[in-house]
Amino acid sequence: MQISPDIAVIEADLPRVLIYAQDSDSVSLLHQLLCKWGYGVSFAENSSAASVILHQDRPPKIVILDMSIDSIDLCRGLRAESRDYYPYVLMIGAKNSKAFGELALHSGADDFLPKPIDDLGLLARLSVAKRILDLQDGLICAREELRVRAIRACY
Repeated sequence: MQISPDIAVIEADLPRVLIYAQDSDSVSLLHQLLCKWGYGVSFAENSSAASVILHQDRPPKIVILDMSIDSIDLCRGLRAESRDYYPYVLMIGAKNSKAFGELALHSGADDFLPKPIDDLGLLARLSVAKRILDLQDGLICAREELRVRAIRACY
């Protein structure tokens, strides 16, 4: 089966995505693709706004960051915090830059996508993100069920 980025991937319960990028062309393209594929999208104009969004009661579970010093600091901060959930971080950056990709991963990003943004490459990475987030949700539910059982067993 061949996957086409033109096919709408609209599924129930697709995670919301936060985009923090200073490049308006990237923001526009990401917004267009994510909406076409059925994702809800939030935007942040700076790292402070991104941090506020990520500390909401129900924050986006996927974060797309354009490679910058602020993005690296934001990513490191996300990984240093204790959270109930693990946000999946995808960094985008300079075309075929091995150094940028390595820096992104070392700063806590889960993946790196070079610019220009490839539709199929983005779609594949979002699929991986959703798979990982679904596994995480399953583990959280199982942990909660075990907690409830333990409490009931004590009484």
